[in-house]
Amino acid sequence: MRCHPTRKPAHASGARRGFTLLLALGLIALVTAGVLVSLRAVTTESTLQSHERRSREALFAAEAGMAEGRAVVLAMMNNPVAGGVGSYSQDVLQRLQVVAEQGLPDVAAGGVPWRELIPQTPYTLARGTAIDDTVPGASVEINDVEGEPIRAYPEARSVSFRVFVVEDDDDADRNADANGRIWLVSVGEVQPPGPGLPYRTIVRSLLEHSSTPGGLACSYGTKMGCRGTGTSSSGLPTF
Repeated sequence: MRCHPTRKPAHASGARRGFTLLLALGLIALVTAGVLVSLRAVTTESTLQSHERRSREALFAAEAGMAEGRAVVLAMMNNPVAGGVGSYSQDVLQRLQVVAEQGLPDVAAGGVPWRELIPQTPYTLARGTAIDDTVPGASVEINDVEGEPIRAYPEARSVSFRVFVVEDDDDADRNADANGRIWLVSVGEVQPPGPGLPYRTIVRSLLEHSSTPGGLACSYGTKMGCRGTGTSSSGLPTF
């Protein structure tokens, strides 16, 4: 008696192939999802580092503007108005124009007047390089392992500062100084490449001078003020 081999149904083989295909598609989808999650994490980290770097650049620019502003005020006090007695009112406030623009207090509506001491000034931060020929390895921090310059090395671009003078709240008249104290406000700004809002940091310091009426006997232009009243913030300070 001759026996014929038993054949499996065609639909059983097709079912196995279909299951294998689904398994392969699932594996591909899992790997793709993992790659996308990793890419998103790397992109987010890069964005956060970029925000942090530009915020620090804005702070450095604001501090530089503060130093420049103190020097300008000192120069004004050392060159008083003819017939003046050496006061912030005559030698500083009356020499500066009140700024009326969007984003600053509206003086016509009763806002505190901001006077521009230093207009918007570029603040350039160049790469650190060794200029002494006897120093080996100049610019090593901006070169790759093969000694080639890193083209994507981050540089400070579109960085600037602007400095204002604001009379402190010593009396009802914010256009004249009565106690020998004025606020020096420095705004550091970084404009990111392409469209987008700028990064700003505001640093302020209360200046006091012993030669002004009502002033205290402390060193002029102390960085954080005679009583350490200097502050730093990302918005308009309250005076």
